[in-house]
Amino acid sequence: MFVFIRENLGFSLLAFIALGFILKNAVRNQLLNSLGVETQAVIISQKNSLGNNNVARELTYSYSFSVAGKIYSGNSLSPEYRIGDSVKIKYVPAYPGFNEILASE
Repeated sequence: MFVFIRENLGFSLLAFIALGFILKNAVRNQLLNSLGVETQAVIISQKNSLGNNNVARELTYSYSFSVAGKIYSGNSLSPEYRIGDSVKIKYVPAYPGFNEILASE
């Protein structure tokens, strides 16, 4: 096993990085589902792009919210929001960097 890893170091590193990304997202989703609390956030002027198409790139805006006097942000992932809109989000109190926008009602 270790011979394979040593001989295929590039592949092994890529596999470990992918595994780390998958595990981080799984932990993030589990924490949001089990410990997440809801609060209000505001859409801000920070732009994000959806997809990799340079011709028809769709832009979204980030949202920001505050926990214990510190500001956090996330990507709204939807072009429907406008700067200044109020949105409902969920975040993990122990790690507010784990946050997500909740579906519009």
